[in-house]
Amino acid sequence: MRRDVIRTKKRIESAYYELCLKKGVQRITVNDILAEADVSRGTFYAHYRDIQDLSEHLENYIAETWRDILSEATLAQLMEDPRQQVRRMLTHMLERREEYRALIQRGGNTRLFNKLKALLTQALAEKQEHHTDREAIVIACVAGAILDSCVCWLLSDEPDQELLIDTVSAFLSGGLQKIYGGQ
Repeated sequence: MRRDVIRTKKRIESAYYELCLKKGVQRITVNDILAEADVSRGTFYAHYRDIQDLSEHLENYIAETWRDILSEATLAQLMEDPRQQVRRMLTHMLERREEYRALIQRGGNTRLFNKLKALLTQALAEKQEHHTDREAIVIACVAGAILDSCVCWLLSDEPDQELLIDTVSAFLSGGLQKIYGGQ
């Protein structure tokens, strides 16, 4: 892809994130993006069909990154030592913190986080040899705990990454050991 096209798309995407923080996801118009990104209507529509298409493009990019991050995640690993997987997820979120914050603040984008929870749930479930109802419930709880904790962390004014990693890891390993330790 040409550098000027990449720069233009980045300006449009940055404008979208900025407007999410200012106005909220639901209230953004194409005109807002045009003004914020300083691009023409034709330029916007050369890259995206509409705001929904732009939003889906950004969500899909994030989801693809999460697929890579989760490629090694297993429920057994999360039970034994969740720190590595939690750190990988948080590191990615930290690198793109303002983008995530923009998408979840001011009415937020629940669709994105539902998609990420589904990806995490799917990644954990796919690696289970026996998929019992109990494991399905545990996997759903793990996915929710990790992602909801990350959202709280992203929205905090002074996020402490090690505190979140320690807390989520202790919850996952201690809680999961209690559930599975009694078998």
